[in-house]
Parts: sequence; structure tokens; C-alpha cells
Amino acid sequence: MPPCEPRTSWKRSLRSTALPHTTHHTHKTSSPLLHSKHFTRTRTMTIEVGSTIPSGTFAFVDNVDDDPSICGKPQQLKTDEWKGKKIVLFGVPGAFTPTCSEAHLPGYLEGFEKLQSKGVDAVYCIASNDVFVVSAWQRALKAGNKLTCISDATLTWLEAAGLVQDLSHVGFGKRSKRFAAIINDLKVEYIGIEEGGGVTVSGAEAVLAKL
Repeated sequence: MPPCEPRTSWKRSLRSTALPHTTHHTHKTSSPLLHSKHFTRTRTMTIEVGSTIPSGTFAFVDNVDDDPSICGKPQQLKTDEWKGKKIVLFGVPGAFTPTCSEAHLPGYLEGFEKLQSKGVDAVYCIASNDVFVVSAWQRALKAGNKLTCISDATLTWLEAAGLVQDLSHVGFGKRSKRFAAIINDLKVEYIGIEEGGGVTVSGAEAVLAKL
């Protein structure tokens, strides 16, 4: 992405929605290199149903233009802002990767209205790419009026939540696991973490089934 000057005025208009997983509709676009059988996992405590999520701060860019080549001004999102809200959060190994772009995120765009009807206040997609990359990806998929892509570039929150995998074997290094969670008033009501290729327990249909 070419260097660009950040915009100065931003209206925060990122409404999102989330879904729980139980249905197992596997997409066939996944790369075998990203299957969990290849992952080297770190032994950390993973968030589970009933647990309170770790506190954290993420970065995002508001959408003011559909052109992915235009940079915006990064803003902060704190988990404290989810207090008293029902949030759907799903994680992807990388922006612009095949399964994430062709199956995982689009499923949430298609199911957005259903998520809203189930009382979801906002839907977020988290990745460890930098904030400008996730912003460009969000705009490339025309997702800004439905969900917000957020960056945890240092993996601080993802590590604390036990949601990191090592993809060094494909040159990615440490990345987010593919997962989805329903978070209600900062407590986990559903968590689905993929153990194989494709999108099953982390997909929008699986989340909807748990709402």
C-alpha cells in the first residue's frame, strides 16, 4: 500500500453483529497448509464458556472511502466498550488469505441481519495484520457497514485469550487461530475454535445456532 496522509475527521459508524457455531458447514476453499494439524500450539489457557475475556486494546480504521488504497486515521477500541453488549468476535489467520476472504468473513456479511435479529450489538473480525491491512481488507470486501475488522498486531490480547497458533511453516509466524465467540457483557457464551481446515464451528451459521 502506498504511503498516504491520514484523514482527520472520522465518524464512527461500525455496527456489527455476531453468531454462535454448532453447525458444521465446511468450506472447501481452505488451504491445507493452514489446517490445524500443521499448527504448533503454545500451552496457554484458552478462554472458555463462562470466563471473562481479557482486557485489551485494538486498532481499527473507520471507513470513509471504499477504495482500499486510501489510508485512514487509526483509532482505538477497548474491550471495556463491550460492557453490557452482546458481541460476536471471530478471528482469522490473515487478511486477504483464501479461506478468510472467500468463506469466513463473507458468511458473516450474509448472516448480518439474522445476527442483528438475535440481539447482537456488533460484529468484529480480529487478525494480527497491521491496522492498515485489515482496514484495506474490510473495504475490499465491502464489509464496513456490517462489521469492523480490528487489529491485534502485537498478539497481546490473542495470546492472553489462548487464541494464537504458530504458522511459521508457511512463513506467517504467529497468527490468530480461526475461531468465533459470542461475548455477552464481557463473558464468553460460546467459543468455537477450528481444529481442521475450512469454516465450521467458527462460521456465522454455527454462531447463529448458539444465539
